[in-house]
Amino acid sequence: MLDDWTDRLGFVRSRLLRHSAERDGEVLERHAADPRAQTILIAGETPILRVAGETVTSLLTLADLERAPSRREQVFLGMLDERPVLATLAGPDAVDAYRDEAVYRVLDLRSIAVQGVVPADELGILAAAKALLHWHAHHRFCSQCGAPSSVSCAGFRRDCGACGAQHFPRTDPVSIMLVQRGDRCLLGRQARFPPGMYS
Repeated sequence: MLDDWTDRLGFVRSRLLRHSAERDGEVLERHAADPRAQTILIAGETPILRVAGETVTSLLTLADLERAPSRREQVFLGMLDERPVLATLAGPDAVDAYRDEAVYRVLDLRSIAVQGVVPADELGILAAAKALLHWHAHHRFCSQCGAPSSVSCAGFRRDCGACGAQHFPRTDPVSIMLVQRGDRCLLGRQARFPPGMYS
């Protein structure tokens, strides 16, 4: 069981089963046709959240996508409670279609994490979706020959039809250090942080 303070650390938890071996050519289409499927929707750089009674979630139904005036890439992230989870990239113009505070919330990822807007175990899924879709949005052309590339392996690869090159999302290992002396530690704080938040 995790302590309460870990809920305030964004992106440390995720219940998503990635099914990384399940990346055949039809997996995305199969899961996108599943009526139980959920999706993370990113409009440009902005996540779209759904109000669910007293709570807010980043996991939308596929029917929620109908409001988006334009959709780009879609990827299969994995399974959550035996339901497929996709990530969908819409154009930045889609933000306006979701400005309905009674049903949706439009908020940047950092604010979502800092304010604890969605359940803590959704933050890791949301971050993975945003990172992968950001990669797709900025790598639409082959770095070897300049030809357009296409989504492959359920969204975890892009293939160039012209030269045959395969492109994969970049992964950067991260190490976070805690400077301490005895029972004290060094923390930083920016003026823009909400009260009680340190880095």
